Amino acid sequence: MARFAGRVALGTVAANGIGFATAKALADQGAKVLRADIEANQVTQATRQNGTEAFAVTVDIADPGACEATVGAVTLCLGRLEFAVSNAVIPATPQSACLYSLVVLQFNSLQVPQ
Repeated sequence: MARFAGRVALGTVAANGIGFATAKALADQGAKVLRADIEANQVTQATRQNGTEAFAVTVDIADPGACEATVGAVTLCLGRLEFAVSNAVIPATPQSACLYSLVVLQFNSLQVPQ
């Protein structure tokens, strides 16, 4: 049985590089993966290449509202969010502090299945 069979994951910066490989590894192990990236065409193409149950969304992770909407998209598309892998690097700015706070609040509000 696949390690993450039926689990729901969000992978950021998932159009190429480490984000692509991480999302692919999760999907290969049975996870339903929502790939998020600012590069619309690349993230869509990466999702098609996967050949497993995966979805794509375009998002600028430097925009806290967009991040919140992305978490909502995961819930809308896949019913829940069980874990996320963030591959993004954001320079330390007041805006990134807001993003960090949003991520922590979203994480703290998640309900872990028993």
